[in-house]
Amino acid sequence: MIYPMRRYDYNINEVFLSGMVNLFAWMLLLLGILRLIFPLWFGHAGRLGDATACVTIICGMLLVLGSGGVRQNRAVLNMGLRVLLLLAVAWLVLGIVQSAWWGAIVGAVLGIEYALSIITLREAVRARFNPRYLNLREFQTLVQIADVMLDDEKERLHPIAVALRTDHLLATIDSPIKKNIRLVLFLVEWLTPLLAFRLAAFSELGTHERRRVVQKVIWAKGPFRDVARTLKLLTTFSFYTHPDVRSSIGYTDVDAGERRADLDKTPLIYPLPSNHKPQRQKGGQQP
Repeated sequence: MIYPMRRYDYNINEVFLSGMVNLFAWMLLLLGILRLIFPLWFGHAGRLGDATACVTIICGMLLVLGSGGVRQNRAVLNMGLRVLLLLAVAWLVLGIVQSAWWGAIVGAVLGIEYALSIITLREAVRARFNPRYLNLREFQTLVQIADVMLDDEKERLHPIAVALRTDHLLATIDSPIKKNIRLVLFLVEWLTPLLAFRLAAFSELGTHERRRVVQKVIWAKGPFRDVARTLKLLTTFSFYTHPDVRSSIGYTDVDAGERRADLDKTPLIYPLPSNHKPQRQKGGQQP
């Protein structure tokens, strides 16, 4: 039986990423437990090695949670991958310094796991959105901005569709303001969460916390007012110009109005202008 796919459901890259990260997570849990039970197997005993093993177990737990929802638990997934990168460096350095080659090999394998996870994650996001102007991080930020700024209970337009319309519009226009828009998205993603005392990126926060951050940006003064205006422009313009949304709020195009139904809309044709100057007749009169 072939099950119907939702329009914005998981793509094949996200399904593969979920399974791969889950496999890596259980491997990390097993690795950390084996390192605590048999420290001499890997050649670097001591407190530093024990701490590395404990962090390995924690990283495995993070990736187990993150693999359960590569979209919903994206903050946990990203945190687990960052810890995985640190673990790869730690295992590799300990193996080289203490001449523990098995430990160095484990570090290299962890580095390969991190690279595979990041590449698959980027390809999953690219296959899902395929933005034309914004990069992947900027597009994800814009999706989360539209999700909290547009209170669309009737679900007339998905936040992803709003972000896609904005991205396609930016790709077609040629204006110096596009650089300012990218700067605003960077500030929103990495700096505005500090207004709510959050260290995570904006797109990794939950809906409630993202709404709190946006409200603080709107209520703030100074340069944040310009940021708020830009966010409103990026979301509301793409939302309310969509044909389905316009018809749902009762908007009628000018040409489709009742008073213009009986009008003759045939374009008027005017004669082309002529550069020929009329000649003056005698007595100062023109013909």
